[in-house]
Amino acid sequence: MSSDDREGSENNSEVAVASTSAEELNSDTKTKSVLKFITWNTDGLHREHLIPRAEAVCRTILNEQADIVFLQEVVPQSAEYFRNHLTDYQCLFGNEEGYFIGTLFKKSTVSYKGSQIIDFPTTMARNCLKVNVGIVFLKNSINIVTKSTCGCM
Repeated sequence: MSSDDREGSENNSEVAVASTSAEELNSDTKTKSVLKFITWNTDGLHREHLIPRAEAVCRTILNEQADIVFLQEVVPQSAEYFRNHLTDYQCLFGNEEGYFIGTLFKKSTVSYKGSQIIDFPTTMARNCLKVNVGIVFLKNSINIVTKSTCGCM
């Protein structure tokens, strides 16, 4: 989306939803459960309509019943909003200053095992958030990683 398109749009963030079957993740399992991921650039760098965008993110996460959510361009105000309105999700963030990334996971289907922030040596305060989680219907834990690839700021 170009910056011109962003200025005229109230809901100017981007979202992608993907589902992966348990069979694709672990061929040994007989469970046909689905693990649902969402990734979303919340466009936190543009302060106009920040809370309505955060509301839309929460509404989509809840409507889609996502198990794992990767967020980019989160800012402190939206992080607080997500924590307060997505109480069935554990919210982890790669930082709490400026803009940053986040990983949310549904407490009923994903169990937190540990996390690590991996810094990138740049002037843009970049990092990856690596999280080790257990999936209720899988026998093993998995590592999930999110990072921002935006070149702005």
